[in-house]
Amino acid sequence: MMKKTLKSIVVASCFLALTSGPVFASGSKAAKPSPDEAIAMLKAGNDRFVSGKATHPHTDAARLALAGKENQGDHAYATVITCSDSRVPVELLFDAGVMDLFVIRVAGNVLDVDEVGSVEYGLAHVNTPVFVVLGHTQCGAVTAVTKAVQGHGHQLERNIPPLVDNIIPAVKKAIAYNPSAHGDDIIPYAI
Repeated sequence: MMKKTLKSIVVASCFLALTSGPVFASGSKAAKPSPDEAIAMLKAGNDRFVSGKATHPHTDAARLALAGKENQGDHAYATVITCSDSRVPVELLFDAGVMDLFVIRVAGNVLDVDEVGSVEYGLAHVNTPVFVVLGHTQCGAVTAVTKAVQGHGHQLERNIPPLVDNIIPAVKKAIAYNPSAHGDDIIPYAI
């Protein structure tokens, strides 16, 4: 098993955990950025987005045509798991374009079998040098689970409990690590 390093930064109103490791080069024609370079690219793109100076790279017709004939593994520099929430437009937040990011979206940005398989695909087959876990403020899934753990939950639709059950350990850990936070104040820690 490769040793991974963990770096955390705050990006706009999102919370980011970055894990980087060696770059997989199997079958890739293009040289990938190093993990540190990929993280720098994400930060620079986010800085452009936050400052209103986004360049919207790789969104022209030539890039779209390229996407139809080239392997994304020759281009993508990050695998990102994030929430399905419409407030988290990943490519916009990082000022990235077509084939730049391998994105997995699921309510609460949690990993279950399908998402883990998608992450493995991004790392091992798309050969991205970094893995990003991107949470965000006002996450409805984390808020609902936090309220339920604290005894203020409500009836959820049939398929939501198995989706959000993976959030419960994060909420319990946030409560344990932050005993002075109560009610809604625990939600940012759970995210």
